[in-house]
Amino acid sequence: MLCAEEHKTHNGHFRNADALFRLYRLPRQAQVDSEVLVQLASRHTTETGIGVDALLDDISLLDGRMSAILVSTCKPHEVVLLKGNQPLELRYHARYQVLAYASEDQILDTALTGKGWAAIDFPPFECRVIRCQALKQDDSRPFTFAGQQRRGGENGYW
Repeated sequence: MLCAEEHKTHNGHFRNADALFRLYRLPRQAQVDSEVLVQLASRHTTETGIGVDALLDDISLLDGRMSAILVSTCKPHEVVLLKGNQPLELRYHARYQVLAYASEDQILDTALTGKGWAAIDFPPFECRVIRCQALKQDDSRPFTFAGQQRRGGENGYW
């Protein structure tokens, strides 16, 4: 049984999205390069959620720039965070148990007022799976993708 939907936020661009749609014979609903992330997540989603290890294997072929947030309707309390070579900043409020994210620190600093927000260290080329019942980091692992080879600029972003 597969879930109906995977949702994502993506910051970046993939040069080889068309080739990966063909290689994996993925369905295509829009002419947007970031749809490849949704389709790859869908390819590895069952009633137990997104199969992160298999997804990371497929992501290794992506060529371009990316950071992303993925969640499946099968397991909406589990969030997959992928920080590649595009910015992704995280804040956590322990009292309210809220995780917020944006592409830049300044966006979070402006949007999140009041005390209690703490920055979460999240280095490039790391995947984290967050389980929202306790909003704790349950597992973290490095990942690679083809676009990673073209790093540059501060913090590896370009």
